[in-house]
Amino acid sequence: MRGAAVSLLLLLFLGGCSSSATWGWYVIDPTTATGWTNVKFLVGGMGQTVLISVIAAVLSMALGLVVALPALSGRRSLRLINRVYVEFNRAITLLPMLFWVFYGLHIIFQ
Repeated sequence: MRGAAVSLLLLLFLGGCSSSATWGWYVIDPTTATGWTNVKFLVGGMGQTVLISVIAAVLSMALGLVVALPALSGRRSLRLINRVYVEFNRAITLLPMLFWVFYGLHIIFQ
């Protein structure tokens, strides 16, 4: 019975994966000049993506440490500031935050 349910879910999932568009691997075929250009472009983008990911991970760890350390402090005022900051950010849902960053942040830095 379980195998039938998994098969049905897989069939439903893969049924939505069809497309009428025509695309072939010739787009990134390294044996052609255009394909080789596309491969080099994709590899260059991959390097940039890895670099941005590493930078984002390091910055997020540093920011997380700055936010977490006051919570461990013996001073009540630092713990209170930390609690207010954390609870305020927990209360904001992700979608409005993303909209604000995407549409509003560039206005501040112009």
